[in-house]
This record gives sequence, structure tokens and C-alpha cells, in this order.
Amino acid sequence: MPPPAGGIAGVFGNFQVAISAYSGAHTSVSGTANVNVTGLEAEVLFSRYANSQVTINNITGTAVSTSGSAVAAGAGSGGVITVNGNASLSITAATEATGLEVSNGGSVSFLGTSNLTIGGPTALGFRTVDGGDLTLQNGTVSVTGAAATGIWMEAAATATAASVNLSNATLTSSGDGIVVRGGTNTVNLTNTTLNNASGLAIDVGPNGAASAVLNATLDNSRMSGRTVNSLSTASNLVLRNGSLWTMTGSSELTNLTNSASTINFTAPSGDPALLASYKTLSVQNYIGAGGTIGLNTYLGSDASPSDRLLVSGGTVSGTSVLRVPTPSVRARSRLETAFCSSMRSEACTRAASRSRGRSSRGRMSTRSFARTGIAVPQGVALARASGRWSRPTCRTRRLLHLLHLRRRRPPRPKSPITAARSRSMRRCRRWG
Repeated sequence: MPPPAGGIAGVFGNFQVAISAYSGAHTSVSGTANVNVTGLEAEVLFSRYANSQVTINNITGTAVSTSGSAVAAGAGSGGVITVNGNASLSITAATEATGLEVSNGGSVSFLGTSNLTIGGPTALGFRTVDGGDLTLQNGTVSVTGAAATGIWMEAAATATAASVNLSNATLTSSGDGIVVRGGTNTVNLTNTTLNNASGLAIDVGPNGAASAVLNATLDNSRMSGRTVNSLSTASNLVLRNGSLWTMTGSSELTNLTNSASTINFTAPSGDPALLASYKTLSVQNYIGAGGTIGLNTYLGSDASPSDRLLVSGGTVSGTSVLRVPTPSVRARSRLETAFCSSMRSEACTRAASRSRGRSSRGRMSTRSFARTGIAVPQGVALARASGRWSRPTCRTRRLLHLLHLRRRRPPRPKSPITAARSRSMRRCRRWG
């Protein structure tokens, strides 16, 4: 049972609330509020219905539920909660513990430095139900439980919008990272680290008949784990400004933008000679804007396994750096050959076979394949265009030679300059 209008601290049925605003009431606390709430169900801050506002300067305290749920701050149906200063809250529940929660268009903002500890059998750091906005600008949030999730977002209708905005924060979950079930959802992480113990960083799925959309942006932020994108859902991820995604398992996304950031595939999980030990990142559309992709490969034959970035049913644009964590020239060559096998292009394979002698760090560009006239079919991997050469004196000659091949010019008699170039290339190949 919710508290009555303007209630401040009281027991309302099974619901114990410390500070609340209800049905248009305004409640404010200056200085520092110290609260400790214990009840069958417990909540520190509560606001419900339009024009209801709770405004706090600083707050410390605890909420403990003995048989039900416990919440640090919850706003619903247009209610607003704002903590302008620091917050240090510990939430413990018998069933479900939640940090910041909104429903039906509520808004909760923690704008100072926050330290939130959330624990229970089911534990949620941030939760949106049928729309609303959550903001935490500084601090740490720790979520611990048998069924723990850092950010949980759900809605009964696809068009229902909700957002979670974290900046200068660390969110640590003993379970999953971000879970979305229905609705159109936005998650913005700025200078923030998202940790999860389960290995599942993002899980997007429908809520009954309601499909789900997640638009997630990492800005100078860190995330580890794999991503899951169910049918009838869309998961769009933007990495920018030095963000890092450590990918621990095969992942799926709808749209991926890698802007001056890094995607690192972790080391193979089993026998490095087996393809099953490697990971695949499957996307519909990929945009590279100076980002880096770190892959693993096995030193063997041209058919040796490696991590893969697969673009299926969409488009590829931009430029990204491809990094293989080994200085071996053979590893680089094998990886290029594997990419070319996916391309199923004789011209690509021919160009890769002439690329021996490069270091293990190269640059891939989809524009280079436009020059070759090679069409990228559905479900193929990216491939690189140019790279660094083992001998600087050969770099320009090799590059011009490859570009000359890729343009597919018709045969013509060799001029003295062309003949000299061929002799120079033979010397470079001996060095490689």
C-alpha cells in the first residue's frame, strides 16, 4: 500500500517509508538526513504522481525488509526524487532489493557522490518499469544476490521509453550487466565501468508481445562480457572516446559503431587449435571510426581457426585497426587468408598472399574493397586493406604494387619503370 498524500516517515500497511511525497506534495530536507528503515517492506525515498517532489541535500542510512522488497529511491507516475548532495545508502531485502527505481514516467536523480550497496536474493541496481528516467552522476553501486542485475529495464509496450544515465561511476553486479525486456530503452555510460560476474554484459529480449530496443552508448567507459540479442529485438551499441569492450564470449548486436575505441576478444577458452575455442561477434551493420578490434588466431595452416567479426545482412563502413596479439608475421598472414576465405574472392586471396612481411598490426578499410570491385556478400567477415611493412624501404613499393593489382587494369606491355618495379618487388619478397 502506498503512503498517503504528503506522508513523511511512517508505516502504511506493510510499507515502511522514510521520506515521501504523494499526489502533488513537495518534501525537502536541507543539511544531511540520517534514516534507518526496517519493515515488512521498506523504502528510503518515495514519490508518486504528477508534481510530487522529494528534494534532499545529503542522505545516509539503511533500508531493511523482513519479508518483502526494499528500495533506496522509487518514483512513479510522474513523481520526482532529487538528491543534490552525497548519498550513502545500504539496502537489504528478504526478497527483492533495488537501488534506484522508476515506473510509469517517474524520475530519480542522484547528482552528488553516491555509495549504494544493494543486497538480496534478487538484487537490481537500477530498474525502470514502463518508462521513466534514472540518473546517477558520481559514485559506486554494488549489487549482490543470487539473481543480480546492474540495470534492469522492462515495458509492456514497445514504444514506451526509458533511460538510465550514469557518469563517473562504477557499477558492479554479482550477476548480469544490462537486461532489457520490452520497450525502447536508452543507456548512456560516461566515464563509467560496468562490471558483471556472470559474463553477460547485455541481454535484450521481448516482453511477451512487446519487442525491445536498446540504444547503448559507452563514452570513455569500460564494459566486459558478451551480448545477447533475441529475435524481434534490436540492440545498438556505440563505443566512443577511448571506450573498451572486453568481449568474453560470442556476441550479437544489431548495429555497432566503434569510434576511437577498442573491442578486445579474450584469449581462446580451450584448445587453441579448435575453432570452438574462439569467439564470433555477429552484427548487422558495422561502422568503424578509427576504432581497434583485437582478435586471436592460431599459428598453423591457412585453414587455422581465429576469432571473427561477421557482418550479416547489412553494411560495413569506415576504418578500424585490426590487432593480433602476436608479433608473428605468419599469424597476420593466416588471419588475412581466413578473412579472404570468407570473402571467397580470388583477388582478395591474391592480394593477401602478397602481403607477407607485414607486422601483426594493420589497418582494415572497407573502402579498399570498393577499389577492387569485390562485392561483400551477406554473412562475411571484414578484411584489411593496408598495413605496416617489415622493411620501411619496401613499404611504398609494396603498397603501390598491391594497389596496382587491385585496380584490375587490363594487361599492357611493361615499361622500363614497370620492369624496374618488378625487380624491386622480387627483392622485397626475398626479404619477407
